[in-house]
Amino acid sequence: MTNGDFATGDTTGWTLSDPVGGLLVYDQGLAFNAQNRGVGSSISQTITVEPGLPYVLTYTAWENGSGLGDHLLMAEVLNSTGLHAIVDWRLLGNGQTENVTIPFTPMTPQVVIRFTNAWASATVATDVVIDNIVVRHP
Repeated sequence: MTNGDFATGDTTGWTLSDPVGGLLVYDQGLAFNAQNRGVGSSISQTITVEPGLPYVLTYTAWENGSGLGDHLLMAEVLNSTGLHAIVDWRLLGNGQTENVTIPFTPMTPQVVIRFTNAWASATVATDVVIDNIVVRHP
């Protein structure tokens, strides 16, 4: 995993899909639907793994901002065939922080790690933020 920590404001190593213009690095993480923008943006990265061995994806996610809102964050691990190794949904309520651990077993030597802000109850002054993304073999 390259650059799983956005604290420096750098998104090197990540592919950004930002149709609504809402991805922004601030407050020590990468925010989705920032600047009062809508949902639907995603980030992804392709990494090399050993097929058939167990791995874990860990990250921290939180709701940030002075507004009130809930956010649905989707974390995916896709095999190079496009099939899911795992899909994880997290509903982050107003002011909530969650340290997430997702076990998975890849079937191909490369996988795509992708995060998408799939839904939000509000987008004005409320964002979902992620940071400290790590993939490791236990």
